[in-house]
Amino acid sequence: MTTPPSDRELLCESCGYVLTGSDSDGPCAECGVLVAESLASCRDGAIWQRQKSVLGHVRGLFAAVLRPGHESRRLIIRDGAMPTRLVANILIAAALLTGAFALAQPTAAGTFARSGVELGAIFASFIALLMVMTWIETRGVRLFGRQRAWRITPAVAWSVCTQASFGWIVGAAAALVVAPPLAPILGVVQDLPGADVLVPGRGPRNALALLILLPVLGFELLVYVGIRRCRFANRP
Repeated sequence: MTTPPSDRELLCESCGYVLTGSDSDGPCAECGVLVAESLASCRDGAIWQRQKSVLGHVRGLFAAVLRPGHESRRLIIRDGAMPTRLVANILIAAALLTGAFALAQPTAAGTFARSGVELGAIFASFIALLMVMTWIETRGVRLFGRQRAWRITPAVAWSVCTQASFGWIVGAAAALVVAPPLAPILGVVQDLPGADVLVPGRGPRNALALLILLPVLGFELLVYVGIRRCRFANRP
């Protein structure tokens, strides 16, 4: 396994060639891309990093989803596990998933009404699940990077996963939309022989397993794009 480049080295963000000591006006000796395009100053921040308001958060959401490559190329790499913006996105996604779960899984009485305590427990479960899955993803992309000699430091992993956490929100919103038509299907599935094979606990857990697929897909797609754009990222 090749050793990843040092965090102190200036790398060509296109090919990973070490540019330390190179003329900033010249090209990369390996791929020909201008050295100036790999300077940390070119990463002026994704929209959500530059605009701290609620409107900036909404604009950052649309930019992250519609222009993931562009936003990832501008992403500033910063230290810190579980950044505030990441936690905010997880809370929003968990709230949307709680609503989707309530719509997709009627109560025993056949209604969608649930107590505040029950909804709170479901909400807390989704928060814990998304946080754990995000943490696992940061470990996974670092291992993936080491195997390919990419410079995926903890700061890069958390920055990319924070950007990708907008995918949690989009996927959860999609789950909320598909939840009502999904409810009859789940009602049939949980009554089938061997339904416990899908997920033990039948109806409620089957709903959880099916609804979480959309947020996972959104998150993983943005992580993939982000890691490709930040695998040799130079930090301030």
